Amino acid sequence: MHSEPDKPQTDSHNPSPKQVEDDPVYVNGKREAWVVFLAWLVAGIITIAISFGLGHGKSSTELTTVLGLPSWVFWGVLLPWMACLAFAGWFCFGLIQDDDLGLDPEEREGETND
Repeated sequence: MHSEPDKPQTDSHNPSPKQVEDDPVYVNGKREAWVVFLAWLVAGIITIAISFGLGHGKSSTELTTVLGLPSWVFWGVLLPWMACLAFAGWFCFGLIQDDDLGLDPEEREGETND
């Protein structure tokens, strides 16, 4: 058999990636996961850098306190975590939107029986 080179051969059971569009729920979830991952990465880097810079290699007499906590804990842990909490609240309640997931199987059965 001779196949034409101009026409791509496709299997109806296994469409090529160009024929399948990503589901909007998947696209939104993937974008939101990347935002959360990047926020986690930035928060981790900031926490480690500040904590290391303010606390590493200092004797107990050189350490200062802020509100009764060592300064490296206040500036390197407490403050970044509070910023992460504020970011998470803003992100979750302000940017993430509900996606339409369609009907539940029970709801679909109810529509066909009506």
